Amino acid sequence: MKRFYSIFAVVALISAPLFASAATFKADDSVTINDALEDDLYVAGAMVNVTSPILGDVFIAGANINVSGEVSEDLFVVGSNVNLTGNIGDDLRVAGSNVTINGDIGGDVLAAGALVHLASGTIGGDLYASAGVIIIDGNISGDLVVNGAEVTINGSIAGDIIGDLEELNIAEGAVILGNVEYKSNLIAEIAEGASIIGEVLKTEVKESDDAVVVDMDVDEEKIMAVVGGVLGTLVFLKLIAALLVALFLALSIPKTTKGMVLSATKRPGAAFLRGLLLFIAGPVILGLLFITVVGIPVALVLIAMWMIIGVISLGLTGTLLGSWLFQVAKKQDAPVITWVSAVVGTLVMTLIIVVVPFIGWLAGAIVYLMTVGVALELIYKKYKELN
Repeated sequence: MKRFYSIFAVVALISAPLFASAATFKADDSVTINDALEDDLYVAGAMVNVTSPILGDVFIAGANINVSGEVSEDLFVVGSNVNLTGNIGDDLRVAGSNVTINGDIGGDVLAAGALVHLASGTIGGDLYASAGVIIIDGNISGDLVVNGAEVTINGSIAGDIIGDLEELNIAEGAVILGNVEYKSNLIAEIAEGASIIGEVLKTEVKESDDAVVVDMDVDEEKIMAVVGGVLGTLVFLKLIAALLVALFLALSIPKTTKGMVLSATKRPGAAFLRGLLLFIAGPVILGLLFITVVGIPVALVLIAMWMIIGVISLGLTGTLLGSWLFQVAKKQDAPVITWVSAVVGTLVMTLIIVVVPFIGWLAGAIVYLMTVGVALELIYKKYKELN
């Protein structure tokens, strides 16, 4: 059984992104890619600069990220300050505090952050954006699906605008060929010089019962577009949370983290079964405890422990994968626990889940349950030490 879980988890996790094509890994405090590459690129660092053309997919995690080189395929970016001036051949997935896009994007764009700014260039597909401030100065060939506090349109949109927002400003010179369909408590500010070919349709909200009356027909495709944008945003938010936890584990408690990684790699089957048992038996036990008044305090303590285990496992999943990747790459006997390996592992883990629909989710669930089992073992050991 142990051998089965070990082989299945490793194959499911690693084979899709790493062996489908060649890949180049770069990780350091400061990374600059100035040589052209014909394969996929994985980069992690505090400062990342990509200035040369990349013919494959590019995956970047870091604090300050600048991409001026051309990317022929997809670009996945997670960082604090993200500046993209190079052209992207296919899709772009980006999350950061401040995201600025200046290049041409061939496919769709999914962007999340405090500020998302399409400063120039053209998006060949749709733009799904979720941010506090969204500014569109460039051109969008498809639809704009937004969720934000303040949205300003200065450029052109060939499709529709579909939004759930607080403020919508369509400035003079903006061109929208489709409809403007939005939900807001405020009426959109539309300048006289703006050109809107379609209809402007607003969702009304009744304050009495919070019932929403929609005075527009929204087809199934547009509903799915909105749902896809929201789900994509949730994936990015979860990725950011996982990165923060992974960095905490790698930087604050490296010895404890290394011990948990060793436990997971030495006995993956046992760790998986412990995690699975917790998720199956946990709700039943909590339900039984809540039935009795005496058991409520115990149930509350168990819920708190469950939340702690969940948070640890969220970051440990990527840390486990990253340490394994670096251990293999550096041909070392022991796991490599650094903030770089934690970031790379978390990024790769998320990409597996997103890119490979069924196998990715299954592999992610298996490894997550393994880390839950490891976290449960750690808490039990600490409990025994205290008693």
